[in-house]
Amino acid sequence: PTRRSSDLLLADAMFESGVASTESGVQYAQALTDTRSLSAAEAFLDWLSRRADAASMASEIVGLRGRIAKQHHINTPDAQIDRARRYLVESVRHYLAGFDLDRSVYFWHGINAAALIARAHRKGIPVDQFPASKALARSIVETVTSPGKTGDQHDVWRIGRSEERRV
Repeated sequence: PTRRSSDLLLADAMFESGVASTESGVQYAQALTDTRSLSAAEAFLDWLSRRADAASMASEIVGLRGRIAKQHHINTPDAQIDRARRYLVESVRHYLAGFDLDRSVYFWHGINAAALIARAHRKGIPVDQFPASKALARSIVETVTSPGKTGDQHDVWRIGRSEERRV
C-alpha cells in the first residue's frame, strides 16, 4: 500500500476506535482531499465540524473546505463553466472566512483567496463581491512584514523576514 492509503487506514482506525482528535480529523480530511476523495472529505468535515471541540480547528476546517472547492473548480471541464464558476466563488468565500477569523494569524487563507480572485479575473469570472486581489495581497504582505502584526512571533514568515533584515 502507498503511504497515503496507509495514512487513511490509520486515521480510519483511530476514528473507528473513538480515540481520534479534531486535529487528527483535519489531517484525515486532508488525506482524503489529497487522494481526490473530495465528496468523502466534505462529508467528513461536515461531521467533524459538529464535534464539541471543532472550534479549536475552525480555521483549518474552513480552509480545507476552500481547498476542496478549489479542487472541484480545477477538476471541472470548461464545458461546465457555470459549475466551475460556482466552485471558484465558493472556494474564495471559504478562504476569506478563514482569513477573517484572525487576519493577523490566518493570512495563508487570505493569500489563497487573493490567488483565486486573480484566477477568476484571468478566466473572466465576475467576482466583484470580493476585494481586489492585488489590494488583498498587499495588505497581507504588510501584515506579515510589519513587526508585531502577526499573531505568532515564532511563525515561519516572521522568522524569514527577521533573517532577511539582518542580511
